[in-house]
Amino acid sequence: MAILSSVFRGIWAIYTYIIIALVVIVSSVIVFCSSLIFGRKAIKFNLYLCLHISSPSILLLTGIMLKTYGRENIEPKKGYVLVSNHSSYMDIFANPTSVPLHHLFTYLAKAELGKTPFFGVIARNLAVLVNRKSMESRKKSFIYMKSVLNDGISVFLYPEGTRNKTDEPLLPFFDGAFKLAKDMNVPLVVCTLVNMKKRNNINKILDMCPGRLYCFIEEPIDVNNYSVVELKQMTRAKMLERLAQ
Repeated sequence: MAILSSVFRGIWAIYTYIIIALVVIVSSVIVFCSSLIFGRKAIKFNLYLCLHISSPSILLLTGIMLKTYGRENIEPKKGYVLVSNHSSYMDIFANPTSVPLHHLFTYLAKAELGKTPFFGVIARNLAVLVNRKSMESRKKSFIYMKSVLNDGISVFLYPEGTRNKTDEPLLPFFDGAFKLAKDMNVPLVVCTLVNMKKRNNINKILDMCPGRLYCFIEEPIDVNNYSVVELKQMTRAKMLERLAQ
């Protein structure tokens, strides 16, 4: 039985990769063309395409049934710093699907992501790419993020910094997301994905299984009332509480 399950998960993983590749290629072509024609004016259209059409399509076609609690905690036309746990490459499609249709966000990501084929087109046009070793890059990204947040678009980060490949529920958090929320003076919203490790074992090359996935969106936290350390502790405690359910 275990062998059959492993074979099925391997086949489903191949199918999932194909679906992701097809959707990303089509999306990147549309993003490239719209950006080429309309420039920065195409940002909201491209964000909506990737967050609310492409990402849900990938989950639907791969059998990931996402149930979200707390969508009402995200208000229209208001920018937040959104944070979530990170245990699978599928997170980048699940998190967009979890937010309300009226809301847009951009990922804060490493500059290297912009060099990947096809997905790099989307990243260069829609994500905030930062070269952490360059002070100039960090200053430019800060200015851009402030303009994005002022426009009611949120910034999304994974405080663990990378995918969690351990048996622990969470990796240690970096300060970046919490410092950003305080520097930008915008509310922090904790989003926790539950059940992802059952859908995808990241330590296996080919592993994916359709099924139920949950996302819990908490009430916004007023960052002015807490220090960076306190925000990290609160976020971690809330995520651990959800993951233990």
